[in-house]
Amino acid sequence: MAFEAKAGPSWKRGDERGLLSLLDAGKVTRAYGIYTGTRAQRLGPVEVVPVRLFLRRLRDGELLRS
Repeated sequence: MAFEAKAGPSWKRGDERGLLSLLDAGKVTRAYGIYTGTRAQRLGPVEVVPVRLFLRRLRDGELLRS
């Protein structure tokens, strides 16, 4: 599992390049982008989520189950 965090309120297409390279190399099986915005989205195999949603899912153990 890999995580990339951005301090900004927007996630631009292409910000997930590092995560995609880890997925493509087989080093991880899941990848998450975390940012301070409000909209969850999926960019190919990368799930991009607002930090509040990420923390809730982490607290509830959802990331370990999926």
